[in-house]
Amino acid sequence: MPDGNCSFETLNGDLELTFPDNLSADFRMKTFNGEAFSDFPVTYLQAANLRAAAAPMKERKKGKFIYKSDQFFSVRAGKGGPQMTLDTMNGDILIKKRTS
Repeated sequence: MPDGNCSFETLNGDLELTFPDNLSADFRMKTFNGEAFSDFPVTYLQAANLRAAAAPMKERKKGKFIYKSDQFFSVRAGKGGPQMTLDTMNGDILIKKRTS
């Protein structure tokens, strides 16, 4: 688990990050032609800028939380913590629980 803010991006691939059960972090995400999946329950963080995009579409499928938006949005896992910026043009974002 990173101690500070970090950023990951790709143009035509998936971003897959795996964390322990006690994840506490803030995620800032965008995928233009994909979806964002989380094994962890997350809370949408309202943008401070009133002109920011509306909340992403959210659903739950096969036990995973799924978000769709072509603009940056933020969610919090656990109590929050380092901000991880995840950006992909043509891929999915997968935030996964580590399995022992």
